Amino acid sequence: MEQALCPLEVDVSSEKGVQINDINDNIDPNDVMELKINNKKQQKKKFIITLLIIILAIIFIIAIICFALFYIIKKSECEKGENEKCKTCNKLNYCDSCNPGYKLEKGKCILNYSFIATYETTSPNQLVNLFGDFKVVIKEIEIDGVKVDFCKSYIFKSAGKHIVIVLLDISVIKTLNSMFYHSEATSIIFSEKFKTEAITDMNKMFKDCSKLTSINLSYFNTNNVIDMGYMFCECYSLKSLDLSNFNTSNVQIMNHFFNGTYKLTSLDISSFNTKM
Repeated sequence: MEQALCPLEVDVSSEKGVQINDINDNIDPNDVMELKINNKKQQKKKFIITLLIIILAIIFIIAIICFALFYIIKKSECEKGENEKCKTCNKLNYCDSCNPGYKLEKGKCILNYSFIATYETTSPNQLVNLFGDFKVVIKEIEIDGVKVDFCKSYIFKSAGKHIVIVLLDISVIKTLNSMFYHSEATSIIFSEKFKTEAITDMNKMFKDCSKLTSINLSYFNTNNVIDMGYMFCECYSLKSLDLSNFNTSNVQIMNHFFNGTYKLTSLDISSFNTKM
């Protein structure tokens, strides 16, 4: 006879099950909450640290880019021949020496002239008229790189082109009458340091500058000038003249202003006001 199979009875209250239930019963809900809070704090802390690292990395990259740009700009500013101020540069691309008319201050070349005039001689030991009636405060005169005392005429030892750099103060005067009268300058460049706001008289300022071929007056302020008579009279060699910045609204005397400027082929007087 076959024996009947009895169904298998499973005791769900096994030893292991009892242990799990015991553990679950022993866990404090407050501890679970505290554990979750600590986990969130750690995650937040990791996030903040990661964010700070990213920010620092971005700042570092920006700093490198800025330094590279600064180096490139300094190099372009300081390379010899590309900048009118700097003559030679050091390894950090700061100026070591400056071109004529500038002085070195903390690695930069600072403007140090009121005007630069050029003269040309054909033989050694030639006497040349530099200026006319100079009634201004002279701060410094440099001829061919050598500082000298003020003089209206000068003997150049060698033939060729010569550069005269002048730093002066005209703030205490009101007249530039005959300043370059009969000067033998071939070119004159005035800088922004040549302040003419208070000047009222420019009569004969460049009269009889027979060798003058070019002149830069772009920084001239003529708002208060009354007398411009004979200003460019007998400037026989002058070929072009830009007076577009001249304000002549207060000028009362302009007689013989261009008399004798036979070679003048380019002239800009677009700002002139000759109405009385």
